[in-house]
Formats: sequence, C-alpha cells, structure tokens
Amino acid sequence: MDTNQEIKTMQDSHEDLLGKNDSIVINEQKNIIKNDLKNRNLPLEDTKTVEILIHQLAVTQLKLNFEKIYNLIFGSQINLLKKLNEGPKHKDFIDSYCKTIIDSHDEMSKWDIKTYLNFLFDNTLIIFNEKKKRMQLLTMGMNF
Repeated sequence: MDTNQEIKTMQDSHEDLLGKNDSIVINEQKNIIKNDLKNRNLPLEDTKTVEILIHQLAVTQLKLNFEKIYNLIFGSQINLLKKLNEGPKHKDFIDSYCKTIIDSHDEMSKWDIKTYLNFLFDNTLIIFNEKKKRMQLLTMGMNF
C-alpha cells in the first residue's frame, strides 16, 4: 500500500468519528460546545483543549452508563452493593442473600444466583475472588 492510499484509508477510518451526516440536534450541540470553548478562550487546536474535551467526554460517558445501570438495576441489587461497600463479603453471605431475594419473588422462580448476579458482573460493579471466596466492589461499583 502506498503512502497516499494509507492516508486515504486513515481518513476514511476517522470519518465515522467526525459525524459528517449528524442530525440537526447533534450539530447544534457541537456549536454550543465550540462557542463555550471560544468563550473560555480555549482554542480548538490547543492540546489543553483536547484534554479538557477528553475529560468531559469521559465524565459524560460514565454518567450515561450510571444512568443506564440505575434504570435497569433491582433495588435489592443496590442494597447488595451497599452491603459490599462496607467490605468484601464471603460466598456464604452472598449465596444466602441472593437465595432470599430469589425465593421472595415469584417472577424469579427460574433464576439461580448466577443469573441474579450477572447484571452486576456484566456492568463491572462487582468481582468474585475465587481464592478468598469473597465478593467485593470494583471501582465502578464504588462510584455507582
């Protein structure tokens, strides 16, 4: 592949990130951000501006992820996270807690402990230490 073709391929791979066919709402939001940066005397070509935007994007993505989790999580799972916030819990405690919850909800009659905990594992809120037989919060779970 020659250099011109490599540059073209690289440009094409970035096109989807630039959103050339964005909706009106997205374009309006982009303009709001650009105007905000301009009002703060942060030039778009500046490395510091890029760092600020990366930080803001990371915060926004985490907030959206937390909102998604909050809309799907069970109250009893939030309660379990609170208990884990006190410190790691032994497998026996986790099994007992989950079994009590599952047994008290008819709609969960076909669930097992793994099914109940999968949402928390999948969203990187908790981890199970096989060696110590303890469950604990991950950083995401602590911040949730």
